[in-house]
Amino acid sequence: MDPWHYTNREGLDGVLSSGVLWATESGSLNDPSEVARAAQSLLEAWGRSLADLRPEAPMEEVDRWLHEMTAMTSRRRFFFVSACYDGDKLQHWKSYAGGRGYALELDRNAEYRLLEPSSGPSLYWPGFAPSPWWRPVTYGDYENGRTARGANLLTGREGIAEHALNEFAARARGERPDEVAFWDHLEQSYLVSVCFNKHEAYAEEEEARLVFVEPPFPGFVHERAGGFGPTGRTAFVKAAAASDDPDSYSVGTPGSLPLRSVRIGPRYGSEVDREIREVTALLRDRGYLDVAVSASRIPFRG
Repeated sequence: MDPWHYTNREGLDGVLSSGVLWATESGSLNDPSEVARAAQSLLEAWGRSLADLRPEAPMEEVDRWLHEMTAMTSRRRFFFVSACYDGDKLQHWKSYAGGRGYALELDRNAEYRLLEPSSGPSLYWPGFAPSPWWRPVTYGDYENGRTARGANLLTGREGIAEHALNEFAARARGERPDEVAFWDHLEQSYLVSVCFNKHEAYAEEEEARLVFVEPPFPGFVHERAGGFGPTGRTAFVKAAAASDDPDSYSVGTPGSLPLRSVRIGPRYGSEVDREIREVTALLRDRGYLDVAVSASRIPFRG
């Protein structure tokens, strides 16, 4: 299914005029424990699983690596673009779009890159974009939570601990000669796991997201008013759809977003036709000529 990004009218105008999506820092989201809770849950579940491992498993190497990655996540800043696989969900109309919002249907197969500051530099390390395409969020801790396919988050074919054990074992056999690629791959696997896991209470959101990491260069991170953080300000980075250069993880100029349709949130009947005309004209003015506009079927007085 395609992801739907919910926003208000200001956000709709900004997305169409700029061609970028704003990825919000995790500390300003409605879940104050983003990433840190998942990292701690993973570490604790791993500790409880040690007694079940075979003696020949490279558990010391994985244990050391997991502790290092847990510490690393406390020092990094993560940025998310959120969407939902349901394009007409009352919970999101109420919470994320101010009760009078819009949902943007985006092509699920498109990739995204960080927008560079005007003076550069370009990014060529995949760690800045652990997942530059949409993935579903998983819910629950690392003992009871499940992946999108229903598998265990920690063990089994899709579990992060199982994957790490296999990789360290392959390295010991001499099957991972490229040390840089080995560590980069493990780090990306870890970040994808903890950055896409949320508390089970949020499961009804049916969230999909893009994930980015703050680069160690100036100009990539911006600020705006609002958000859930204590400062009343929200940090964000800009993400543009671009995949023509597979080695680059940033772009200098955004193109058009892979927009498939726009849905107008619940309105009074007299407003719907007028808004469909307005949004259709706005899309055409911005070069989106074949994007359909529809209205929510949910009765809701915002």
